[in-house]
Formats: sequence, C-alpha cells, structure tokens
Amino acid sequence: MDAKVAGGESVSATCADMSNNELKFEPEAKASRDPARSRRDLLFNGLFAAFAVGASGCPTGGTPPPPDPDPDPDPDPDPDPVDNEQALLKLVDRITFGHNAYELQLAHTLGYEAYLEYHLNYTAIDDSALNARLAPLTTLSMTAAEILYVEQHKHFSLNELVAATILRATYSKRQLFERMVELWTDHFNIYIQKEGQYYVKPVDDREVVRQFAMTSFPQLAWASAHSPAMLIYLDNDPSSKEAPNQNYAREFLELHTMGVDNYTQQDVEEVARCFTGWSVRWDSTRDDFGTFRFGSWNHDDGAKTVLGRAIPEGGGISDGEFVIDLVTK
Repeated sequence: MDAKVAGGESVSATCADMSNNELKFEPEAKASRDPARSRRDLLFNGLFAAFAVGASGCPTGGTPPPPDPDPDPDPDPDPDPVDNEQALLKLVDRITFGHNAYELQLAHTLGYEAYLEYHLNYTAIDDSALNARLAPLTTLSMTAAEILYVEQHKHFSLNELVAATILRATYSKRQLFERMVELWTDHFNIYIQKEGQYYVKPVDDREVVRQFAMTSFPQLAWASAHSPAMLIYLDNDPSSKEAPNQNYAREFLELHTMGVDNYTQQDVEEVARCFTGWSVRWDSTRDDFGTFRFGSWNHDDGAKTVLGRAIPEGGGISDGEFVIDLVTK
C-alpha cells in the first residue's frame, strides 16, 4: 500500500512493518526533509497513513494473528443416532406403547443398539408378571370347541380378548412384540363382532397373529389364509365351485398383499376359484369344532391362470397355497 505525504513524499506500509504500536514507512524516493515542516503536517500524515492501513484490513500493531481456520464446508446437523438423546427417545416411543420410567432407564443403560436387540430377542424377556395378570382370562388359551362350551352367548371370550389386549399394551415387558401384534392385527383385520368370531377370533389372535408376529410375512400370510376367523369374516367359508365368493380373494390381493394395482378383475375371479373349499368345521359335537377344513368336494378343480401363471387342473388345496406363495415370496 502506498500513501502520499505532504510535500510529494511517497511511503509504503505493510503489516510486517508494524510493531509496538508504531507505524514505520520506507520512503520510495529520497526527499529533502524540511526542518520547518509543522507538527500539524506530521500529525496529518501519520493519521492519513493509519487510516489507509486500517482500511486495508491489517492490524494496527503487534504480530498479526494467524488466519481463522476455514469453517466446516458441510456441517452435519444430525449426529449419530446412537449417541443422540432425541433419537433414543424416538426409538423408545416407536417400539413401545409410550415411554415410561422403566423403558427410558433401560434404553439409557443399554444404549441405542443394545436396547433394540433386547426387544428383538423378546422370548428372553421375563413377562411372568403380566402372565399373572392374564391368568384369570381363561378363554385366551381355549380351543374354539372349549369356548363354545363355556360361552352360552355371553361373549366372555371377546370381552377377555379386549381386556388382554389392554393389559398387554400396559404391562408387558415385551413391548416391541406387542406393538408387532397390534400392527398385524390391524393389517389382517377381522371384525370381532361378526357372527361366529366369539369362538374363533381368540384362537386367531393366539395361533396366527401372536405366533407369527415376529417371524416373516409369508409365514403370517399363510397362517392367516388358513384361519377360520379370517375365512368366516371375509365370507370364504360358504364359497363353492358353483358360486365362488370373491370377497376374500379381493381382500387378499388388495389389502393383505399387493395393494390396488398389478392385478385384474380376472385375477380376482381366478383366485376366488383357487380358494373354493377353504372352510370351517361347524359340527358342535366334535372337538375340532371351529377349525380349518378343506372340502375337496366343494373345490373348483379346473385349470386356472393367476397373474399370468398357469395352474393345472386337479390341484386341490395346493391351488390356494400356490397363490399365497406366488404373491408373498
């Protein structure tokens, strides 16, 4: 930086020339100094040079500090969730029915990954305290035939199933497992008050949803398709080769597996034919009352085509099982 001083003298000033709060100038051309120069001129020149140096961004004295390090060009606004308190709280809320003091303490003690693994390994979690609360609800462990014997149209079984659902959500230490039961109960929805559900829905809850809640979707879909509660609810029980009922076939494709796309009305009709004969035993004198039955005499055994796949004639029960595997595996 150059600055002109009075009398035509040119001076250069750099940050390196500054120490002990003094400004030093190197004359670029020798000039005779006028002894008569007034102190006011000297003061003016010094102030002018100081102003110019300040405008350049250099410090006015002392050793210049090192430049500031460059800011992080891509700061990470989301820390590792394993070490993030907010993420830990979110995990607890997602895999339980709401965080409480016990679950929060457990999550903080184990940490993010270990807490998740703890709940995934649900069979190792002691839930004996909950089981003691459930013990008076005797229909939870009964067969459909046993429920039929004690029901006498008082709907004990459905009341006990509702009570058990609330108790499990509130008191179970296997919170992730109970959340999965809730998820699959909603997905494979069954209207609990439809006629006949008093006997078979508690069995469906125990032997379909709860048994397969933490396994694989194909296993769960297979069990649901063989569930008397599902076959009754979606009207497949009376479906026959003479009059195939499309209700279960449509809901199986649309709600249970594939969504609203990727199949046609013709596919629905063919799937309904595949599931003819899938029904329920209704003989109240037998111990197998309310269990799954395949009625071969009621099954449409002709050739079929589902989703472009040919199903040869004479398949029997394997027609429906082929469809389950086709859309779930």
